[in-house]
Parts: sequence; C-alpha cells; structure tokens
Amino acid sequence: MQASYQQVLVRVCFAREPATVDLALLEAEKQPGWLLYRRMVRARLTQTIEHAFPRLRACVKDDAFAVWIEDYFAQVGPKSVYLRDVPGEFLSFFESDSELPQAPPYARDLARLEWTELDVAYTFEEAGVDRVGEFSMHKPPVLNGSLRVLQLQWAVHRGTRESPMEPVEPGPVWVALYRDPASHDVRILELTQVTGVLLAAMQGGQQSLTQCTEHAAQVTGATIDTAWVTALTNVLADFFDRGILLGSSP
Repeated sequence: MQASYQQVLVRVCFAREPATVDLALLEAEKQPGWLLYRRMVRARLTQTIEHAFPRLRACVKDDAFAVWIEDYFAQVGPKSVYLRDVPGEFLSFFESDSELPQAPPYARDLARLEWTELDVAYTFEEAGVDRVGEFSMHKPPVLNGSLRVLQLQWAVHRGTRESPMEPVEPGPVWVALYRDPASHDVRILELTQVTGVLLAAMQGGQQSLTQCTEHAAQVTGATIDTAWVTALTNVLADFFDRGILLGSSP
C-alpha cells in the first residue's frame, strides 16, 4: 500500500496535469496542501536544473528550456534521491531527444560541458597515498579522481558563464576538466587529438602508460619517433604540474 501511495504522489508531482483519480486517492479535497507541495517540488527541481545550465538557457529562444524541463518531468522524472544528480538525469533525457527544434546545433555539447563542470566540482573521489606509487611507463597511471575527458563537436568550452555563446566554432575538439589540487577550482584544458586519446586511455587504469601511448599513436596515425617522445615528455610534465597525473599504480 505504501509503495502504491508513493507512486500516486510521484504522478501528482510530475504529470503535466495531476489526474483527478490520483488527487482523489490522496484525498486532495480534504488536504489541498498536496497541490502546493507539487508546486514546491517542481519549483525546487527546476531551480536546480536551471542553475546547472545557465549558458544553455541563454542560447535558446523563448521558453524552450522550460518546455524541456516540463517534458523531462512528464516523460522521465527524477530517479535519484539527491538533488545534485538531477541535472545529470536531465542531461541524459536532453541528449536522447533527437529533434530539439528550438536548440542551436551545439546545444548538446554545451549541456554536456556544463554538467561535467558541476560533476567535477562535486566529485569526492581522490586517490589515496596507498594507490599512488612511483611513476613508471611500464605501470598503469594514476590520475586525479576529478578528471573528466570530453570529445566535443563544437568548441563550447571557449565561452564562459558570463560571456555570450555566439559565435561557436565547430570542432571536433578534446577537452579535459579537472579540479585544481591547490585552489579546488574547476579547470578546463584544451587538448590535441593525440593528447585527448592518450588521456582517455590513461583513465582506464588497466593498461601501462606505454600501452596507452601506443594506442594513442595507432588511433591517430602518429609516428612514435624522437619528436613524439619529446612532446610526450612535455605533456606528462604538464599533467604532473596541473595535478592531473599523480603517479603510477603501485
């Protein structure tokens, strides 16, 4: 009975219009506070989603963003018990929409980037000292737990929350997002294709750094020569300086 009651309450909160039969089951005539509760729930979740995607909201016309949120509530609805997860669930719904007629072509990439910025800021995963050993090319690398690597079709990362989105240059482009170990601010680093493929392979945590390097060269058609080794050395040094690369698996 309790589970059924909860299902009725979910439908009342997230349907486009609450059904008469569901309101009757909640005895809404005797307890009109349920409709107020519906408005409060929807308003809080809407504010959470809007806060997560300010640039996406700014680049669409009219009330399109509000319509997308309404569709998300009615068709899917929140699944997590944590408010911080709701924008990520909205993103999954948003990416699954094949049309988005009122959205610019870069909308999905922009939404992915904005959610990833929040995800990096939220994450609590940090590599303990027992997980980080002396650096070696022959062992799997250990990376900053907040690191996220994205391959985008539009260079949406070159804007900020304060700047206008137009014009947005087409990609493809690779970016790394991570939390600075000193300031804890979220940083965005634009990568070359080779470095993007390399860093994505390093995230797997199973292959040695040598294997990751060979994989990146094979995927991008690069030649491993003296110039490659020199560039790789500089890239790894930069990753260490930024706190992206911490060491190797012990």
